[in-house]
Amino acid sequence: MMHKPLVTIIVPFFNPNDFFIECLESLESQDYERTEVVLVNDGSSEEFVRIAETFTEKNEGWVLVSQENKGVASARQAGLLASTGDLIIHADSDDVVPQGALSTLVDKQIETSADIVLGSYLVRHKRTDSVVAAPVSITHQMFLKGLLLGEFHGSLCNKLLRRSLYEGLSFNCNMNYMEDKLMLARILQKSSYKISCVSEVVYIYRQHGESTTACLGLESIESARKIDDLLRELYFHALDSDTLRKMALQSRLFQISQCARNGVNVFDKSDEALLSNKEIPVKRRFVVWLVKYRLTACVKWYYQFKKIIM
Repeated sequence: MMHKPLVTIIVPFFNPNDFFIECLESLESQDYERTEVVLVNDGSSEEFVRIAETFTEKNEGWVLVSQENKGVASARQAGLLASTGDLIIHADSDDVVPQGALSTLVDKQIETSADIVLGSYLVRHKRTDSVVAAPVSITHQMFLKGLLLGEFHGSLCNKLLRRSLYEGLSFNCNMNYMEDKLMLARILQKSSYKISCVSEVVYIYRQHGESTTACLGLESIESARKIDDLLRELYFHALDSDTLRKMALQSRLFQISQCARNGVNVFDKSDEALLSNKEIPVKRRFVVWLVKYRLTACVKWYYQFKKIIM
């Protein structure tokens, strides 16, 4: 009989919302039997600790790790240290892992002996759902370039990784947004890995008013900027100049638009060239134009309206 690998699911949480129970129930309902769920309490209130305790008490292989509030990167690292699985995947406390997702990922990993298995994911808004399909096949270099250019999600939640890939690495605990993308990029730098893909949806990201990606604060925006800088430095000698240029361009556009959502104008003279850059989609250039002419309030209204209709 073929040995089935143990899969660890790491779930950091800090005072999550009403979706926490649904997240844990989705993990509880997985049909893959050899699972270990590591819940990492990052200084949550007693209400959420009790919920986590209830699930760990009734489910064999579930573990609760508690620490003072240190941020999501530290919580992921604590989960990694507490894990014992052969394969590791992450989940956020307000999201959902569809039934059968783990079995699908593990079956593909066993079939192909892959180091990383990448799955499709669904983004759930208030009124609409949209699926982002995984590629049919992909090489290490294609995946790395797509990750760095934002063509692939930087999250570790729709990706099953061999435990050995994390060896010698730690999450950067000074970064609490895009900390998972940085870890993934550092993993991909270590060696050339075999990557397999599955077409099935293996993760559901929930976009709501309180989700991290729906309401980025200035601290998260600064974390993203620092990580973008680190990634360009990390791969400076491995990537061509055009890819590095595109990474810098995307980073600057992100910073301008996200700061404007917070009512902060960071436009300067060096950004003038963005307005005539045909490489940038018209909508994004229009946002830059609004910021240039100190109409950041319009940018805030645009994103608030977008959130309401979706």
